[in-house]
Amino acid sequence: MDTTFIIIIIIVVLLLVTKKLNSNDNEVKPDLTTENKFLINLGKLKSKGFDSDTLRFIEKIYRLETRNFESVQFKKTYSAGMEVANPNKKHYGWDSKLFINPPTGFEVVRENKTGINKRFVKFNNMYDAMFVLASYIKKYNNPYRWFSLDNEKQNIYADSLKNIKTPIYEKL
Repeated sequence: MDTTFIIIIIIVVLLLVTKKLNSNDNEVKPDLTTENKFLINLGKLKSKGFDSDTLRFIEKIYRLETRNFESVQFKKTYSAGMEVANPNKKHYGWDSKLFINPPTGFEVVRENKTGINKRFVKFNNMYDAMFVLASYIKKYNNPYRWFSLDNEKQNIYADSLKNIKTPIYEKL
């Protein structure tokens, strides 16, 4: 190999290492395709009559539950952390009235926070999963219930969501 080629390789490697060292893992950005799909789906939900607060909570919940759309769970299921309640029921133990289309199955994924393998409801597309979340929030008039039925845990969840920005919603 000639010296110029080796120098170029060293420079590229140094640039990649520097970029990785300077990156902020808390600022994971989803690919544009995911953001665009999410924006389109928020628009569809808005046209179905879901209010602004619900739409904002959907983005906040998705950002928290999917690590800004980057989690394995999200990529395999499109859901915002929707766990299987009963694997033997058609809608996996969830109220069938929440669904625009039935789920397509479930995926076993290791949860990031706990390291525990959990079963997550799988959807055919992102809109179907977002519709369930929107319907759930509307039905119970409480977005924090998505995390837990326990009031104390809901309060903790509310604090977790409080400062999450909604840049996709803001484009609507």
